Amino acid sequence: MTIETCLRFVDTVMPNGFSESVKRSFLGEIEGKVRVELLGEEPDPALAIRDATPGNTELTAPFPYDQLYWLYVTAMMDYAGGDMARYENTAALFNAVYQSYGKWLKRKGA
Repeated sequence: MTIETCLRFVDTVMPNGFSESVKRSFLGEIEGKVRVELLGEEPDPALAIRDATPGNTELTAPFPYDQLYWLYVTAMMDYAGGDMARYENTAALFNAVYQSYGKWLKRKGA
């Protein structure tokens, strides 16, 4: 999944008033967590997703685990919007996919 694909999907499933910059910030948070927490890379702020990062940049998690990106972004939008019930539901879905991806990585020896 690319940055552009993810952001377009988010806007389709959850029409919103958040700027692309804010959504990229949320996306950068989860991409960083995937790289550091699951893949064991060193934290590197230079890898953050910023406004200048091309939209066709491929995100790290492969299909079918790539849904963790749009789930995280929508969860953060729910949280920022103060909708705690939606946040809790979306966060639970995100956590399930994130943990599943981590287990898959462990099984394959990544």
